This record gives sequence, structure tokens and C-alpha cells, in this order.
Amino acid sequence: MEKAGLIADVIEGVNQVAKGRRYLMTKGETEEGLASFLNGHELLLRVFKEAHTSGDPELMVLAEFSYTRLELGESSASEPLAQSSAEAAVSYFDAAMNTFPLVRDKASYKIVDRACSPHHSYRYSGCPKDAVHVACASDRTRIQNALRRIGVPESDITLAIERMAMLKAAQEAYHALQQEALDG
Repeated sequence: MEKAGLIADVIEGVNQVAKGRRYLMTKGETEEGLASFLNGHELLLRVFKEAHTSGDPELMVLAEFSYTRLELGESSASEPLAQSSAEAAVSYFDAAMNTFPLVRDKASYKIVDRACSPHHSYRYSGCPKDAVHVACASDRTRIQNALRRIGVPESDITLAIERMAMLKAAQEAYHALQQEALDG
């Protein structure tokens, strides 16, 4: 899966879900709303599964970053806590995306490693707990928190479970990049 196609599919999926939510609340549009809502979830689930199976941590982070940014754009002023949480996630993912070029440059990443405290709370399996780890871990927590309310649709639960699994896989794949950068 290439980045442009991933982003286009995430945009389409989020738009379908948002349209579905709006139509579900519009008399006479409920059937079309449900179809749009479910089609959007189906597309997003497929995108997240493809990103997950790619094994590419940057692609996985990009999928979640794009989704979160678009979801934030669909939020309303009546959701200040959710907006604040999504804004923080977008900020973390923005920093994470800037970390990928560093980890691919061994000399640069060795500087990052030396600048990071050796204390275990600043390490992920011995490597720096940098912006990628922070973004993935905090977003998994954010997604878990969203599932704690009653009445979450099954399609939202399924999508959330896949997103959390993908973020964990992204962290593990990224850790392998870190080890490679620091071993070389």
C-alpha cells in the first residue's frame, strides 16, 4: 500500500462514516445513513489491516495520524474533551512523523540515543522512548478510553481493536528500526 492511496482511502472512509452519522439523525435518511456508516467503517478497517500487515511502522503511524486528524475535523464544539484529546494526539503524531528520517540516519539517531536518559522510564526495550513510542502508546490509551462508554457500536469497537493492534505493531516495527540504527 502506498501513502497517497492510504490517505485517500482514510479520507473516503472518514467521510462515509461522518455522512452516515449525520444521515442517521435525519428523518427519512436513516437507511442511507446506516449504509454509509457501515461502508465507511468497512473501508477504514480494510485500510488499517493493510497498513498493519505491511509491517511498515511509518505507514501504520500515517494511517492513524490521518484518521485522527480527519476525525478531529468532523468533531463539533459540543465535544470539547474529545477535541482536546484528538488535538493532543495529532500533535504527538506530527512529532512522530518527523522522527522517521532520524531513525533511518544512523549517525543522527545515535545522537538522539545519547541525548535520551538511560533511565528505564525513558526507554523502550533499551532504545529511546521517542516521539513514535509516545504517540503510539498514548493513542492506544485514548482509543481504549473511548471504548469505556456504554452503547459503542460494534463497528466502532472492531475498528478500535484493529487500530490498537496496529499501533502496537507499529511500535514493535519501529523498535526494530531503532535497534538497526543503533547497532550499525
